[in-house]
Amino acid sequence: PLLPKANRWAVILPGIAILLHLSSQVGVNIHNVRAQANNILESVPFGAIVLTSGDPDIFSLWYFHHVEEVREDIILVDERLFAFDWYRDNLIRQQPNLHNLEEDNLPLFKTTNAAQHAICGVRFLSEPMVSCLQDNE
Repeated sequence: PLLPKANRWAVILPGIAILLHLSSQVGVNIHNVRAQANNILESVPFGAIVLTSGDPDIFSLWYFHHVEEVREDIILVDERLFAFDWYRDNLIRQQPNLHNLEEDNLPLFKTTNAAQHAICGVRFLSEPMVSCLQDNE
């Protein structure tokens, strides 16, 4: 088997939780999560910082990014989690090339990192939405 039985539940249970949570969100089509995630991930430029706005967006993209290893070149950052020191500390460890993670100042983070990375805001809706600011060309 691909995963031992105990480890399978470690993947399956969070997936079920995500789907249950998504089903309660207005405008989110849980039957199209894969298609929406692929659409979003294919739409962002290489090396982009992808800003999400909460649980349905970040957890869905984390799954495809980390578990299925889709678009490992991008950097996923959640705007709501950004307020927490532990989250920014984790980003510093994972992405040492990012600037201004020491404090909860998302506008400053976007401004100082836009020179090296496209900054893309994404949302899972009935139609996925991606908007990017790209100053690094």
